[in-house]
Amino acid sequence: MAWVFGALAVVLFVLASVFGVDDEAVPLRALGILAEWAGFLAVLAFVAVLVRGPLVHWVKRRLVELAGPAIIRTMAPRDVLATLLPAIYGDRASHEDVLTGVLGGAGRDARGRDIAVSKGTTAHLRLMAVDERTCVSEFTWTHEFSGVRDNHFLILFGTVDPEIVPLVLANRTYPLFEVWHLRNEDELDDFVPMLRDSLKVGIAYRDSDGNVIEVEPAAHVGEEIALRHFDGFLRLPERIDRKDLRILQLDLYDLADPDHVVAAVERLSVRASQHTDLSRGYITWSPPHPCYLETVTFDVQHLGVDGREYDFLVLPSVMRRGGMPHYPHWMRIDDVITVEVRSWMLPGHAVTLLWRLVDDPENDRGRP
Repeated sequence: MAWVFGALAVVLFVLASVFGVDDEAVPLRALGILAEWAGFLAVLAFVAVLVRGPLVHWVKRRLVELAGPAIIRTMAPRDVLATLLPAIYGDRASHEDVLTGVLGGAGRDARGRDIAVSKGTTAHLRLMAVDERTCVSEFTWTHEFSGVRDNHFLILFGTVDPEIVPLVLANRTYPLFEVWHLRNEDELDDFVPMLRDSLKVGIAYRDSDGNVIEVEPAAHVGEEIALRHFDGFLRLPERIDRKDLRILQLDLYDLADPDHVVAAVERLSVRASQHTDLSRGYITWSPPHPCYLETVTFDVQHLGVDGREYDFLVLPSVMRRGGMPHYPHWMRIDDVITVEVRSWMLPGHAVTLLWRLVDDPENDRGRP
């Protein structure tokens, strides 16, 4: 099209020179003037068509650079990812697991009040033998958030229904949570009493003046939520039996100074313990929401009873493979195992410690 305008401009300028703008004949002089002006317009059209593509591309790029981030910040995180993912992953399957896994929640709130992501996490697991069959496993984990605003409840879920666990990740109301997948009805009935006996919670919060205040972990009994109020904490399909779920709510403001106004929860520390069957042979830590896991520590120095010794194997499942220390063989440890992870983890990733008796004749020790 540009070359059409260019050829037209040449023709018009030729006509203008033929008829001339100084011709004494008025009609011919008018025709020359008209051809000359039309030629200038054709030249402008020629130039406009030539630069139109690059100009439009430049303008679009500038608009995206200037307005794009502002527009995205006004959108719900779920809407942003739901628009992007089909172009990358295709649309043959649902992206729900990817959405909730990456966002750390439903992501329907534009201010991010229904999601949680930890930019720095550490976990410490201590195993203490009670007898030759049972040990107490004490979990302590700390999450450092980018400021959780307008949400000051920690919700603890316990369930024997495996279908409820992913529903907690995607459909919970409050961002801060933990979920336990329990093995049987007895563990479900003991869930709340067990937590109240062992649970300790600490926070670091930012007050209205911008100061960060540390609160060391302390006992917190929380409030058990009645079944009729479950919908205020978790959206469940009608087919789910709500009797397979227990919910304990902890108000983190109870830990703050009564004279302070809490602007944001910056860090959360949770400590809890439970009895574990030693014959189970493993224990796992998995994040409830996306987190950058710094280290996981397994303290096994109090696991042996009556001279019993164990071999241990660490199985990490994280996003980053290269550069992470791994433990490909069973090893004899009698104190502390520290795993330097330094990787992002999503729900479903885990670090697992396996153990077996040293003198068990059924063990294939596999030592090099």
